[in-house]
Amino acid sequence: MEQILDSLPADDPADPTARLEEFWQRLITSFGDDSALWQANAECLNQALHSPELRTELAAAQELARRGLSEAFGNDSTVGAVIQTMIGGLLMQWLIDPMHAPSAAGLTAGVEALLSRPVGRPIYSAAAAAASASAASVRRRTRRAAATILRSDGSSCQ
Repeated sequence: MEQILDSLPADDPADPTARLEEFWQRLITSFGDDSALWQANAECLNQALHSPELRTELAAAQELARRGLSEAFGNDSTVGAVIQTMIGGLLMQWLIDPMHAPSAAGLTAGVEALLSRPVGRPIYSAAAAAASASAASVRRRTRRAAATILRSDGSSCQ
């Protein structure tokens, strides 16, 4: 991540989103170029659920990542936290289905759309209702799949 941040172009006042889009593009490229690293990162999260020591190490690493992202995008800690949260979701989507994961341009456009929305404007729409129903269906299937993985004593299958 540090290499990606260090290689970004300077902010362009004429195009304030160019740096963010370039970051997303380089990150997405690294998912393919360094796939073993990113897969290990995702697998490590699962192990942290069972290891307080690993959880502590990952928490410290996440804090450093948030700080680095904050510094790279205007020294605002909330911006670093939001970008880090988006990275986690993007990584999971890319590992599961890279062909349908959001693109750099799509992520940047989505952030711009959120920022341009007037405060207080409702965001719920027919499309959101359909997406919510689809998400509920996925959650039900995921719970069923998880239940089949768990043994009756609560331990997970290997």
